[in-house]
Amino acid sequence: MIREIKNFDLTAELVINGFIDTDPVDRNIVMSIHPKYADAILSGRKKVELRRVFLATGVKHAYIYATEPVGLVIGKFTIVNAVSYIPETYGMLWHYCRMGIAIEKTEYDLYVSGANMIRAISIASPIRCTPFPIGRFLGADGKPIRTPPKNYRYVTGYRRTDNV
Repeated sequence: MIREIKNFDLTAELVINGFIDTDPVDRNIVMSIHPKYADAILSGRKKVELRRVFLATGVKHAYIYATEPVGLVIGKFTIVNAVSYIPETYGMLWHYCRMGIAIEKTEYDLYVSGANMIRAISIASPIRCTPFPIGRFLGADGKPIRTPPKNYRYVTGYRRTDNV
């Protein structure tokens, strides 16, 4: 019998056909998210973020870059864990997480269609901040990030002003 998980903590029940990150290295990313989904995360309605791109282990926090027309970093959240799913388990992923994904079934089906793997990222502690430009973040090379990531990008530092 399948039971619904109310708190969306993607742990043992959801790892049956996937794998879970267990390396708690403190790394941060900035993640591009469409504004309506960014708002759903920050309001607490969206508790699971789906990605078609693999997320490395040890990422603890994600800063939310709301894509155009907003074009600014508007908040952050803690990554509780991330579970990878293969096509044969997409139905199980929908069943367990449909209330926390904040999209309709038709949108979900379109998103997972043709994907070799879907990464379900469990979200906690979303915090809205005063919006600021992505250029305040420093990339892995220590230089300001000039363009928003297509998916996500590691950040290694933060500048308090836009002055270089």
